[in-house]
Amino acid sequence: MWIAGEVLSLLAVLFLQLALSVRQNSITWDEDDHIYAGYMSWEHADFGLNPEHPPLVKMLATVPLLKLP
Repeated sequence: MWIAGEVLSLLAVLFLQLALSVRQNSITWDEDDHIYAGYMSWEHADFGLNPEHPPLVKMLATVPLLKLP
């Protein structure tokens, strides 16, 4: 039972580190291209943008954008 507690503690520490470091990091030079390609994959089924990378991760990253008007 103590193993589950330790795992939950480590996950909580990881979540805190991710949440607190998000404000300090900005997007890299190519992330906006991936986001645009993922959004176009969802909205227009256009998989030709940025074809050197598979679309799954790009599409998962843009799921929150689908709720925008």
